[in-house]
Amino acid sequence: MKTMKRTLVLASVGLALSVGLVSGCSATPRSQSQTNTVKPAGGAAKPDQASQSDTAQARGLVGLAVGVAGRIVFTSDGGKHWTAQSSGTSSNLYEVVFTDATHAVTVGDSGTILATADSGAHWAAMASGTKHALISVFFTSATHGWAVGASGTILSTANGGKDWVAQPSGTASDFQSVAFADDRHGWAVGKNGAIVVTTDGGRHWSPQKSGVSVTLATVSSIDTLRAWASGRYGTLLSTTDGGAQWVSRVSGTDEFLVSVTFPDATNGWAAGGTVNADWAIVATKDGGANWKRQASGNGGNLMCVTFTDATHGWASGDNGTILSTVDGGTHWTPQTSGTTDALASIAFF
Repeated sequence: MKTMKRTLVLASVGLALSVGLVSGCSATPRSQSQTNTVKPAGGAAKPDQASQSDTAQARGLVGLAVGVAGRIVFTSDGGKHWTAQSSGTSSNLYEVVFTDATHAVTVGDSGTILATADSGAHWAAMASGTKHALISVFFTSATHGWAVGASGTILSTANGGKDWVAQPSGTASDFQSVAFADDRHGWAVGKNGAIVVTTDGGRHWSPQKSGVSVTLATVSSIDTLRAWASGRYGTLLSTTDGGAQWVSRVSGTDEFLVSVTFPDATNGWAAGGTVNADWAIVATKDGGANWKRQASGNGGNLMCVTFTDATHGWASGDNGTILSTVDGGTHWTPQTSGTTDALASIAFF
């Protein structure tokens, strides 16, 4: 089995994740053309794949998970069955997002960007213009997206990922996550408590004070004023004023929270792990005022948690772990991913 050594940050705390750039699971990436999430489908090519995919997408059951050594798995039934896909790369992949019903993008080591226009039947490499590891990707529509990674790298696209342009971040810090509320307002977070913000689609990025010095692994935007970030030692931060002030919240855990997601303003989840390969999921039902441990276990760290609404969610991590819930996380059920490789990111359409 292969684990992801997120070489830049998690490695520093001994997590088997693998990217010091934590996991590229930024939150539940949203497309403005959709209510909550952004996503497409993929899957082993089959004669009737298109019709199966159309049916699955209509039900919101199409999902992708990506991870170590170019691993991609696909489901068209909410995770009851997962099928391996051919990515055409051996690079570690850190995050995957859907941009519309048939298009998806994933990013990874050495500037890797892959895209599919046919629900994952075929993946094609896109020129990123960088060799830095790309850890997180976010799209606000089928055309507008951003990717971030090592050494302060920020890239943007205005044509669905065909062309990527570097944006000046003003820092050399390793970014772990990026999220946007709309085409203009977004945040990126990373090592040493770094947070940068843009209000003009990334033409200009400005630093914000997080009040912490630990690695922030993920950021999730609710709207142009409200956002959440999480990281090492159970760190949870929130802002209600566009990031002018970030406030520390009590998470109830000391795990490295590498993923946080809010499908709406009230319901949120964060997930992560420890150096001892213990994992935990914490949740809030009151907009983040109170967080409670929802589930925990051992045998590998969780790297990503995502919800399509207040009840349906999935988490992925080490050893090919995929968990699912249909009751808002009261109960989490293992799914068979078909791999023992680490799965850094999971997304549904």
